[in-house]
Amino acid sequence: TTTTTTTTLPLDACSVWPLDGRNTAVAQDLYNDNDASLVNSPTVRQDGVSAQSSAVLLESSSTQYIVMAFPGLSAPNSMSLCFSFLSDSISTQRIHTLVSIPNIYIAINAGRISLSYKETPGVWTTFHTSVLVGDAAWYHISMTFSTTAISIFLDDMALWNFNGLQLVLPSGTLRFGANQQALYTLDGKLDNLALCYAPLPPESCRARSSALLELSTRQPSTASTSTLSTTSTSTSTSTSTSTSTSTSTTSSSSTTSTSTSTSTSTS
Repeated sequence: TTTTTTTTLPLDACSVWPLDGRNTAVAQDLYNDNDASLVNSPTVRQDGVSAQSSAVLLESSSTQYIVMAFPGLSAPNSMSLCFSFLSDSISTQRIHTLVSIPNIYIAINAGRISLSYKETPGVWTTFHTSVLVGDAAWYHISMTFSTTAISIFLDDMALWNFNGLQLVLPSGTLRFGANQQALYTLDGKLDNLALCYAPLPPESCRARSSALLELSTRQPSTASTSTLSTTSTSTSTSTSTSTSTSTSTTSSSSTTSTSTSTSTSTS
């Protein structure tokens, strides 16, 4: 089944960090005042997702990452975030964090995207998709999340859709390229980061980020007071075979890709 969604929201409902290279220490938020810090001096390069965009190159040996404020989230609200990434060392066995907020993070583990979230204090549940991502190629991730649900897309493919969760998402930091302890840092590039402070289907976040960036170059003086409409088309079925194994289950949770779940306790 194919559905089309049109969303209209004020532009200031989103934060967008284009990583345009104008400042190598701070990444400007185009539509709000949530500017990001580039930690430990990562390199800004003129070879982003498109020929017109720049990107930030992160080196894990120098513990480089990007950090900005995360306002926290409570029921019944939801948020969406999206970004583009390119990894230079996917083939290695260690974990490379793509993005983290308190109690949720997305990473690359031996070439596969993984999702981890914490419902009970000290207990993390991790899912590993069967989908492989390669070195030296750009990918786009979008995630819509709330205290009860997480939905994640890789490019135009649904990876996970969980409901019935019991998450606590306090205020803190949003980190791209590192977890909340500034560990498991990314070797690779990031571009076109966006966080939308309103419900938004994950398949729309990529179009919204691109439209915001385009609009900012055409109407910089009026962008913050304008509205933006985005139209997205998504397909709810998948041609791939899905299986999953789990050591902890939730009756109302589901996943749309081949994945393995593990739960770990931390002190």
